[in-house]
Amino acid sequence: MLERHPVKNNVKPFTLPPLPRDWDKMLDAVQDSWEKGLNGGPALKKFVSGSTKRAAMASNKQPLGRVSSSMLSKRGAIAKAAINSGGWSALRSVLVRERDFRKRTGTAFPCNEVYKFCATLVSKADLCP
Repeated sequence: MLERHPVKNNVKPFTLPPLPRDWDKMLDAVQDSWEKGLNGGPALKKFVSGSTKRAAMASNKQPLGRVSSSMLSKRGAIAKAAINSGGWSALRSVLVRERDFRKRTGTAFPCNEVYKFCATLVSKADLCP
């Protein structure tokens, strides 16, 4: 007799679009996806480690695709930097100062550098008591 494997119910992972290259638009995109969600998907702040919503989503098999996992980490770092800076407008002010400083020194400040800068802000804030 042939054994049948149980039917798997594959849930399509939701995806995140790439971040815009313009850093003002990028911050808007991160804020919207973090606070409200995108295209009917959940607000990304629900995926914060230790969140009860995160555990519930995992048990409902709502996975992130590999590309989306990377986008989630970038958006998470930027959102955490906003929280640590005192809000989205405060983070924008910090980024404007950094962009102006880099412009004076002849250094570019593309979106991948914004992400790295925000990740550094978060790690420095984690080290300070």
